[in-house]
Amino acid sequence: MELWLRLLALHIKDPERNGDVANTIRNQWLLASRHHFIGCVPHFFEEATSTAEGFRLVDDAVRSLSAVLTSAKDHMCGDTLSLMCFESEWGDVEIAVLRDLATAFRDLLTTTRANIRC
Repeated sequence: MELWLRLLALHIKDPERNGDVANTIRNQWLLASRHHFIGCVPHFFEEATSTAEGFRLVDDAVRSLSAVLTSAKDHMCGDTLSLMCFESEWGDVEIAVLRDLATAFRDLLTTTRANIRC
């Protein structure tokens, strides 16, 4: 989940100003992706998608990252991941795991969409 949130944060559209919804979502996900958490990684999904703007930003980021994962090779090299400022070392990561997370987030977005007026 930490890697998914780090990559997803990188797919959030650049905020136009400080305090922007995009900035808040990105900062929360970058913090959550740092390996501070044991057993439960806060994803702030409900907060991030509680407004139409936040929902759109998250939906766009999930679609963008999902598209990249579709054409990705079978795994990501742990040495490369270690360059991304995580607090612990990474081994190789199977892309299938990230694709599964993409599917789960798309399913959550589909369920959430019914509760938000976009």
